[in-house]
Amino acid sequence: MSGQLGIVLLAAGESKRYGGNKLLSAHPRGGSLLSYVIDQYQAISSLPLTLVTGKYHAQITAALPAQTSQVVYNQLWQEGLAASIACGVNALIAANWSQHISHVMLAVCDTPGITSASLQRLCDKRLQFPAMRIASRCNGLLMAPAIFPYVDLPLLRNLRGDCGAGHLLRSSPQHCIPVDHVEAWLDIDCPQDWKQYTGY
Repeated sequence: MSGQLGIVLLAAGESKRYGGNKLLSAHPRGGSLLSYVIDQYQAISSLPLTLVTGKYHAQITAALPAQTSQVVYNQLWQEGLAASIACGVNALIAANWSQHISHVMLAVCDTPGITSASLQRLCDKRLQFPAMRIASRCNGLLMAPAIFPYVDLPLLRNLRGDCGAGHLLRSSPQHCIPVDHVEAWLDIDCPQDWKQYTGY
């Protein structure tokens, strides 16, 4: 049996195309987009979530659900996604419960369609293939949310730029198990994207 799953949620972006903090926009299922997403991820791990904030740190922390227990402010959020990943992974390693972690899931907070059930499909593959990376596959692309074994943490801590960890999934396909995850395809970039999610 593999060890436990640590989860790093990335919420440090500027939401420039949205025109404001999209993570606090209303989710059709109730609450905010952020609170909905946190609930789905919290359901698949018994460990505390690590939430990485940036531009909207004050707004997000004021609105967080009570169960979110580790919030990390990325002072370098303007440098891009890689800096937020490194910040979150470093915080995860530093936590006093980190010795229980065998894998880390990286995820963004603007995907309104993900569910705990869809995320569980990734977790099931992790248990089947504990030495492999597990990636969401949407329309033929490998993407987050994705699970990385502990041995990959030094690579994640040294990411640079705004490319995220996607190239790690694509560069070594022999080390990556794709899982069809259509629920992760839509992300909210602008207000009009909510119409695509709701269908009207």
